[in-house]
Amino acid sequence: MIKYSWEINKLTTANKSELSDVIEVVHWCAEATDNINVVHEVGEVELDPPNSENFTKFSNLSKHTILGWLQNSIDTVAIQNNLNTRLKELQG
Repeated sequence: MIKYSWEINKLTTANKSELSDVIEVVHWCAEATDNINVVHEVGEVELDPPNSENFTKFSNLSKHTILGWLQNSIDTVAIQNNLNTRLKELQG
């Protein structure tokens, strides 16, 4: 069974109008393991500008929330398929 994990490596923030510490770019790493081999894929995604009416302060954000934004902004299925292919290549 393949296990997947997603991590946030870095966040690029900026001040936008009256909002401070707005996350502009999420730098991420996806990992897949079959309990013997491990493969990684890294990338970054630029997030859409926030709506000032429902903006959440940086200090109130959780890793879970940011990972949700990330996974809604990228093709997670394609990334997991690529990781699966790479694991199969390592298995011979």
